[in-house]
Amino acid sequence: MPFKLRVATEQEVPLNLPTDIDPEQNSYVRVRQATAGDNAERDADIEGQIERVYNPDRATFSVRTLGSAMRLRAKEAYLTLSGTNLQFEDGRPLFAFQRTGEQMRFAGTFEEFLTRWNLLPQPVADAISRAVYQVNPEWDPNRTFVRS
Repeated sequence: MPFKLRVATEQEVPLNLPTDIDPEQNSYVRVRQATAGDNAERDADIEGQIERVYNPDRATFSVRTLGSAMRLRAKEAYLTLSGTNLQFEDGRPLFAFQRTGEQMRFAGTFEEFLTRWNLLPQPVADAISRAVYQVNPEWDPNRTFVRS
């Protein structure tokens, strides 16, 4: 039987925020499994943030990172978030989503997403990143590899 493309796996993940941020403990995000296209876009950003410098005196290369880990975490969330109940104080949704093909995605550009991401308290951004890594463990920089 030939391969049949299915819609990417999606999971609703509770954020488990501190009670001073989320007293009712009901905040969540929906996260999609990253597609090959998502991985390519993420990898292109990472490659664009690396500078390779050749030192002719020592005949060596050095690598310098130009980007930030926080921006990468925002990009990963942008690529895979498909829903959330997070809101502004006046009740408007913090992130809006729209169907693109078979998937729900943020309804805007990465720059528009980043503007909203930058409003988040750090514990909320951290919780969203943990949710993204729960569904996409291959992106987690702190993962451990287990041999079977």
